Amino acid sequence: MPKKIPDVRQKILKSAERLFNHYTYEEVDVRLIAKEAGVSVGTIYYHFTDKSGIFVSAFEKSLDKWFGTLERIKNSGVHPTQRLTQYLMFLCQGTNDKLEAVKIMFFEGIFASPADSQCKQLNKLFDRIKSQLVVDIAAILKEMIPKDRQIEEKLIDRLTISALGSFLTLNKRFPQDIEENVNYVTSSIEALIKSKGIPLNS
Repeated sequence: MPKKIPDVRQKILKSAERLFNHYTYEEVDVRLIAKEAGVSVGTIYYHFTDKSGIFVSAFEKSLDKWFGTLERIKNSGVHPTQRLTQYLMFLCQGTNDKLEAVKIMFFEGIFASPADSQCKQLNKLFDRIKSQLVVDIAAILKEMIPKDRQIEEKLIDRLTISALGSFLTLNKRFPQDIEENVNYVTSSIEALIKSKGIPLNS
């Protein structure tokens, strides 16, 4: 049995995160992760079942840092429209490779069994992402509207879903035009708010 080294699990995850950030999921294997971490392959399997387990844990670790940055953007205090722009721009930075790797895992059948604990873990992470994005964008949109104006929560919900839905759709169709897509979404949201007769905060 491999010798248990203190904090070796975190060392493996840091190494895996670096590799998954620079290579595709298919290009990274357990031997490469072991070499990057400076441990044996046996040590890797002492802590993780397989590559997909390492990926999910590394994804969760990087997600915490990702949410920290989004939180800082949300609470930065700059104008809400500018904040929404910064928030959407950040969603595109450094996330495409990870999301693509997740898609590959599903398509290749790594999580073929519905009872697989890693599949459940990944689904929980996706639910966490969706929930956090909806809450954050709704909070920013509310700040675009003067406090003395009453606005239905249903409208905020619709605007939030419109912002996220339009953004994801545009990025899928025009992945090379991220900045233009962001500007289109923020302009559309402003226009929708104004069409309801509600002024925007200046």
